[in-house]
Amino acid sequence: MFKKLLIPVLILLAFPFLIILINKITTLYYNRSYQQIDQGVITSPHYQMIQIKLSGIPQELTGYTTEIDSMYVDTIPTTPVDSSTVHKIDPKSFKTYGGHIYIDTVKRLLHMETREDSVDGKGGPTGDYKQHYLTLNLKGKIIADSVVLNPEKAHTYPNGYLVPDVLIPFQPWLDENQPIYIHHFAKQNFNSYCFNPLRGWGSPNGAGNCYFWDGTAFYVINFHKELLKFKLPCSSGAFLFSEDMDFSADMNYYPVPKSYQNIVNASFLVYKSQLYMVSGK
Repeated sequence: MFKKLLIPVLILLAFPFLIILINKITTLYYNRSYQQIDQGVITSPHYQMIQIKLSGIPQELTGYTTEIDSMYVDTIPTTPVDSSTVHKIDPKSFKTYGGHIYIDTVKRLLHMETREDSVDGKGGPTGDYKQHYLTLNLKGKIIADSVVLNPEKAHTYPNGYLVPDVLIPFQPWLDENQPIYIHHFAKQNFNSYCFNPLRGWGSPNGAGNCYFWDGTAFYVINFHKELLKFKLPCSSGAFLFSEDMDFSADMNYYPVPKSYQNIVNASFLVYKSQLYMVSGK
């Protein structure tokens, strides 16, 4: 009886190691054509993705749409509204969205903000912070960096269009028709703690998400039908076969819409505190 029970247990224990071995063999193929995102310029025949070095962490800004927010029906203005005046009439009446990059449609420049927390002599936080107001040219070069200590009000960008994020909460990461997708996920480290039945015991929020695998995701950006390939650390919550919602991709992706590509034909990737720009060579 003991031997009969032992064999399935050994198979279960060996299974993660077998998956890692198979993934390592497959990953050898992908490593030939995928580059670590922060180790140089990533290119396709006509385009490239470069990193823009920043001081501080990119800040998400707020843009306004012309779509009425039903939560504020009592504040809907009676006068006609267009996209250039919507935020001046009543921002609460219209739905908002987040973004990191403004396009100055008149001066043909780019704007963004970063936050840099101040530290004391021992490296601890002081509670103060520096807000960087950055101006970039259309090639992604920072041409102005205005620093304000603890700003009291939000900065405004006249004639600015905030580029929206195309990634959604349940992003179809494995769909190759998307502007950015995961072509392969290499499983490297298995987290057996996810099997713990007492995981999250006593927490008011429950157990929460648990990622079985840490590894490397091989991403593809499809920019005007050319593929830019790179890899990043990633996690998956699937024990065997990953689906779209299983990945923990900590990023935002901002391709400039067609109506603004006559100003700047580019896209922007924000990964944690890093900013990357895709544009022509």
